[in-house]
Amino acid sequence: MRRALTSFALVGAVAAMLLPSLSAAATERYQPGQVWRYDARPQDEGSRLKIQRIEMTGGTAIYHIALSGIHLRNGQVTSVQHLPVSLATLDGSVTESSRDDVQVSLDQTDEGIAEWRRAKGGVFSIAVKQIADILDQNLAGGDAETPPTAQTR
Repeated sequence: MRRALTSFALVGAVAAMLLPSLSAAATERYQPGQVWRYDARPQDEGSRLKIQRIEMTGGTAIYHIALSGIHLRNGQVTSVQHLPVSLATLDGSVTESSRDDVQVSLDQTDEGIAEWRRAKGGVFSIAVKQIADILDQNLAGGDAETPPTAQTR
């Protein structure tokens, strides 16, 4: 029995040491400044996603991204300076790295992050094209429901 407890404790200790490595591996795949193509809505072809900041909260990475080239239903084309998303959102949305230059303001992103922290905002865990739909509905004045997969911190 004692040997079983010792083995269990050893497995727990090894797992605890590996968890930071797993988080580090996730943040190594995506880095601030990277620009990505993503599975976009048809009207947003050519839109790009840029990783602005990455932060670790409770062992979970939060990716602060910007989007450029979002086509709204009122005919405007806009950029969004700050969206907090999960690793699952990035993994399920990005298609390939892009060499395109995306001009977004880090100052505006930092202001967005500060406001997000004050509001104790959530993190999107849905596809980026679904986030674009929600933004389109809100910015065009339509009624949009808060997605059930937006998690609070």
